[in-house]
Amino acid sequence: MWKPLPLAARDYNARDLSNAFNLTEPRQPWDRPETTPQYVPPNPEATGPFSPSVSQMPLTPPALALHGMLAEKFSVKDELKPKTIGEANDILQ
Repeated sequence: MWKPLPLAARDYNARDLSNAFNLTEPRQPWDRPETTPQYVPPNPEATGPFSPSVSQMPLTPPALALHGMLAEKFSVKDELKPKTIGEANDILQ
């Protein structure tokens, strides 16, 4: 078996991985380890970015200016100025 040269002095006496690859024939399907998928937590934004109470909050002047810049950048034609966070979000969607 090919053994690479050690990279550092501590690697000279280190164990190699040959014991992990010592099967003379492939492992049988019933002898293979069972794997389980990684846990994926539920998406917290699955119901939308805002709660109903937050979507009813009025837009502040900086938020209204940001909405105007985003509407201009993404070519959203809107004649009405949004008054709440929910309205602004609906317009930009």
